[in-house]
Amino acid sequence: MEKPEVFPFILGENIDLVAINLEHINLYAKWINDPRVRRYARNTIPVTIEESKKWFEPREGIKEFVTFEIYHKKDKVPIGTCGYGHIDWINRHANTFLSIGEPKYWNKNLGTEASKLLIDYGFGELNFHKIYAGIYEPNIGSWRVAEKDGFVLEGVEKKMMYIDGKYVDARMYRYLKEDWLKIKEIKIIFTIYIIMKNQDIFTFIEGETIDFVPLNIENVNLYARWENNPKVRIYSRNVLPRTIEEMKKYLEPSDKRPKNEVSFEIWHKKDKKIIGFGEVSEINWYNQQAYLGLIIGEPDYWGQNIGEEATRLLIEYAFNELNIFKLKASILVVNKGSWRCAEKNGFTHVATFKKDMYVNGEYLDNYMYSLLKEDWLKLKK
Repeated sequence: MEKPEVFPFILGENIDLVAINLEHINLYAKWINDPRVRRYARNTIPVTIEESKKWFEPREGIKEFVTFEIYHKKDKVPIGTCGYGHIDWINRHANTFLSIGEPKYWNKNLGTEASKLLIDYGFGELNFHKIYAGIYEPNIGSWRVAEKDGFVLEGVEKKMMYIDGKYVDARMYRYLKEDWLKIKEIKIIFTIYIIMKNQDIFTFIEGETIDFVPLNIENVNLYARWENNPKVRIYSRNVLPRTIEEMKKYLEPSDKRPKNEVSFEIWHKKDKKIIGFGEVSEINWYNQQAYLGLIIGEPDYWGQNIGEEATRLLIEYAFNELNIFKLKASILVVNKGSWRCAEKNGFTHVATFKKDMYVNGEYLDNYMYSLLKEDWLKLKK
């Protein structure tokens, strides 16, 4: 099969900058969901293929973002993305970003070349007066390179971002057109986000036996089967049948920001299949509280401690990345596996709602569990 013809927008020596290609949307989604990439990109919410498509859809009016695909000329493959965001056309300034997504192209100065092309384009064609970049304190390599290449540190925003369970400073850098005119051969590297492995599944959270990956609307039939399976829904209290169309509607990208629910597929690494899903739901961003939910949709994987691992991964994600203060869980009294799993992960039984749910012709008690971040941190020590 022949590779599609590429129409370079900016010519380089080893790479070209070309327009974004929606046929490569799966590739973009893979890059943006990788755990090692999003740590400094601050992508704390999984991005589905549908959301990626929506992001890159043509928009009317003046653009606030300009994004390119980085195309390797010799190998004839896309290897990353770069561009400008938050463009202020009146005051002529913008934020820059750059991502090398394919491991085999690391350490070949391709990021440096892409940066030079990008900044020449920003000052030479878009007529920017100022280009800026925010680099988080732990990303030492990026801000040292920025300083070495001529960027000036304008200031430090204290405890600006929440990374790995703590607030870190953001270093704010700028580059002026007047300085670029003086030294047009400056070499620059901004915060470079590197993918560490090539994979078919867009892993968002890595575990030992399982990974969490973004929901995929192509698996909607599988979700519908789980939601309607009598063995599964007795514990999820899904008392009404779910059609495929209803599941599709549920999976449609939402414009609501911030989201009040974050859901994942559970991917079994050894067997290479989807076996369930987990979620942080009913998020109250004001009080930093949320519910934790989990379904192992394939009964063959029950009783293998997968639920325990999935719960642990969700807890770490909620506390370390979403900055949740309190997690809650509602579990039927007959669902012994789930409430034992919750207790093993530090949840405390705080209340029993007597005869709260109607299941199989009788009212059953409902156990309420909670876990505070401060208690979880003590357990980790």
